[in-house]
Amino acid sequence: MSGLGRRVKSKVCLYDMTKDGHFIIDRVPDHPNVILAAGFSGHGFKFGLTIGKVLMRMATHVDPGFDLTPFSMNRPAVKKQTAKL
Repeated sequence: MSGLGRRVKSKVCLYDMTKDGHFIIDRVPDHPNVILAAGFSGHGFKFGLTIGKVLMRMATHVDPGFDLTPFSMNRPAVKKQTAKL
């Protein structure tokens, strides 16, 4: 954007993604009142409405209507990543 002055800082193409490419949608172990939804990278916007509905149901202790096992924090691809933290 020319004419706005000197660029101070910029970042490009920042996104998060798990090793297996699947989202994380789960309760945080040892903190059942905290729900984590992450790893949506550049295509998460396509699922925004559904993810929002699932999170709302989880937060209100209603069956989310989906099997969330593939999005668990306890799957091998995520456990391997978080073990480094």
